[in-house]
Amino acid sequence: MCYFCRQELLLALASIRKRTSEGDRGSNVLMRLFIAVALPHPLQEEIERHTASLRERLGASVMKWVPARNMHLTIKFLGEVPQTHVPPLQEMLGSTAAECGAFTLTIGGFGCFPGRGKPRILWIGVEPEKALITLRQRIEAGAAQLGYPRDHQPFSGHLTIGRVRRDLENADLGVLRSVVLDTEIGLIGRATIDSMHLFRSDLQPAGPIYTSIFSAPLSPAAAFARGGS
Repeated sequence: MCYFCRQELLLALASIRKRTSEGDRGSNVLMRLFIAVALPHPLQEEIERHTASLRERLGASVMKWVPARNMHLTIKFLGEVPQTHVPPLQEMLGSTAAECGAFTLTIGGFGCFPGRGKPRILWIGVEPEKALITLRQRIEAGAAQLGYPRDHQPFSGHLTIGRVRRDLENADLGVLRSVVLDTEIGLIGRATIDSMHLFRSDLQPAGPIYTSIFSAPLSPAAAFARGGS
């Protein structure tokens, strides 16, 4: 999509949301929403165990660490969404999940964004399983039909484990770079993913709180058909 077409789409979407908000008393409640895959608790514990040494070496003065319980794999970030837009999103997620099968999520590897210069985010890698890529493509298509702009960037699955604090001293920045270069994390674990979720993010001074407001089970039949093809 060209730049001007994208801008027109964004303006049209903003106008629709504004009119909906003005026409319905409940719709003026905005929620920060995203679609994601939740990690099973045992896998969260394994991530915490494999990153314990990294967290200890860098500490809380250099990094703002993501609690293991908050770790998830974002499929699509929706932004500030009126409450009245939630039912169509739920319907879209339900129909999409019925067409997509459960799959195995493989977690491992370590890196940072950006790869050069001052790191801002530390992450754990996610293997780009074909079923995960397909799920993301169908979510993008379904969200686009509801008026949300498509993300045309290639899917780069990762789990954010920490964000670098701003205005680091040069000495701390040097330590950060050294530790990142020195850290290697192999395979952490695997887990079966059998559902996807619509999450609400509530930003708090101590960090965001994520709440699943809708869950859509992935189709066992679709997973069986894929495995047998």
